[in-house]
Amino acid sequence: MNSPLSYLLSSKKKRRAIVLPIGLLLVLLLALALVGKGTAKPKLGLLEVQGVIMDSKNLLAKIKELEQDPEVLGVLLRVNSPGGVVAPSQEIYEAVKRLGSKKPVYASLGAVAASGGYYVSLGAKKIYASPGSLTGSIGVILQSLNASELLEKIGLKMEVIKSGAHKDEGSPFRAMEPEERKLLETVIMDTHEQFVAVVASNRPINQEKLAKIADGRIFTGRQAQALGLIDEVGGIEEAISALKATLDLKGEVELVEPHDLEQNFLSNLKLESWTRLATKLQFGGLMFMDSRLVNP
Repeated sequence: MNSPLSYLLSSKKKRRAIVLPIGLLLVLLLALALVGKGTAKPKLGLLEVQGVIMDSKNLLAKIKELEQDPEVLGVLLRVNSPGGVVAPSQEIYEAVKRLGSKKPVYASLGAVAASGGYYVSLGAKKIYASPGSLTGSIGVILQSLNASELLEKIGLKMEVIKSGAHKDEGSPFRAMEPEERKLLETVIMDTHEQFVAVVASNRPINQEKLAKIADGRIFTGRQAQALGLIDEVGGIEEAISALKATLDLKGEVELVEPHDLEQNFLSNLKLESWTRLATKLQFGGLMFMDSRLVNP
């Protein structure tokens, strides 16, 4: 029979046998964490604006994620878009601008960054574009389809009951009246002035020069740089290098992409945006978009 003393000694040995390995494991894990932290690459956020801008929800969530991540030191905004709907383009621009007040944001223009695509880029601290990038297209467009003659040929006529004379402005079922055209032109010009004001507040271009080029024309990256619409001619690597220099970062960096919001089946097939675009064009959506640069 064991004595109480021998029992206590035996229990202590057992506890040491359990505690020592656990302690060594914790020390090892801590050492690995410290080594990993010391060798981790600095992180830059990568925010991509791709295709026609129809909605801002997903991009706004991504911008917020990059803004709140303390490990993301700066953000590269990569734009490859012919533009899109006015209000979402404005919301994205404002969000990029707010992000830039927290950490540096540099824009890199891809093959196309025109109209609304250029608009969102204006929120960045500096804009880079390749020599052959297509950008500019400062302007607004409102399109309305007139199918009245076709409907007449097949014997169809739309009957409209409306609360006011202008409730069906831009209807595809009849020709546009001169008064309606004038009213819609005031909407277009007001929105155009908003676009021009954003360019003027972010780019070193005098008002007279800006008024001449803000007529919807497109420019190559090289032309845009000469006009002051962008800062430097260069690709995505040059933009990353400049952003690193601003942050005084040496060596390689890790590009971190924020998470996408949950997408449905149509979104995954990229059909939802095209469906909404077709609807906007059919019913006269107000667009910061260059339809000449839209690829199916």
